[in-house]
Parts: sequence; C-alpha cells; structure tokens
Amino acid sequence: MGDVIITEECFQELQAIAKTPETELFPSALLATDLIPEGWKVVEDVAPSDFDVSKLVPINFIKNSDKICSYGISGELLRKRAVKSGSNLGLADGKRILAEPDKLSAEFRYYIVPLPGTVLQDKFGRLHIAVLFAAMDGEEEPFVLGFDALDKDQGWRDDAFRLAGIRP
Repeated sequence: MGDVIITEECFQELQAIAKTPETELFPSALLATDLIPEGWKVVEDVAPSDFDVSKLVPINFIKNSDKICSYGISGELLRKRAVKSGSNLGLADGKRILAEPDKLSAEFRYYIVPLPGTVLQDKFGRLHIAVLFAAMDGEEEPFVLGFDALDKDQGWRDDAFRLAGIRP
C-alpha cells in the first residue's frame, strides 16, 4: 500500500476539525508522525509539495561570501533562501523522498539535504530542522533522516549541504 497524499483542501478541513485552543495540527504532524522524535513537537510547517521525486536536483544555497564568514549563515537565512529558490521542502516531503529513494538523483549521495520547511522543537526548547543524507555502507536504506539544530553552533556554511529543488 502506498502513502496517502491529501489535497490542501482536505488538509484544511482536517485542521479545522482537529484544531483546539491547546493544539494546532501541521501537515508533518498528520503525515509524518513516525519521523518526529518522541517528546518533540512541530512549531512551524509548510504544506506538502506536489512534485516528482525524479525531478529534484541539488541547489547550492551557500554563497562564496558565506564561506569566509566565521559563523556562516543563520538558520533563518537558510530558510529565506529556500523559499526564494522554491526549495522549501518540509518533513512530510522528506518522508515522500525516503519512500522513493530509487527516484532520487545519484547527485544527492554527496550532500546533506536540509528540509527547512518544518521546524521542530525538542524537549529542551531548541529548534531543529530535518536533514536527509546518504546512508553509510551496509545500511538497508540509501538515505537516512536526521535532525540538525536550526541555528547550528558553526552556522550553515559547508559545501556538503544542498537544498532539494525542482528541475525546470
């Protein structure tokens, strides 16, 4: 059985039904609950994108001037660049990519792919985004999901990171 994809209209109806003063349901909380670490919560999210996994390409969001800065760029600047480049994928999109790894370009095996569209908060209050990266030899799946602090101690500056964008 394949993953269930819901329309934006359906999602809005589900959210209206489920919303209470204490909680707000996000797409990732509905569609990717199995990927959210225990004790963490989604605090910001984007609607799942409608894309063909085989059309994704790595997009460099790090500029040369970012590399010489001792800190790199902030997580918020990373997120702004993701929106501007049309590559602001979230955790629900990451789940879809993980479900179809054979369709993902081999180019991605060389990069860590942040999914800045979903922001999660750990039980200590620190904010994180999901990242996809190539698995080590011997692991069952070709790609693995992990989490990185939104505002990393060393900033986002490494050439190892690429956003996933849609090939024109």
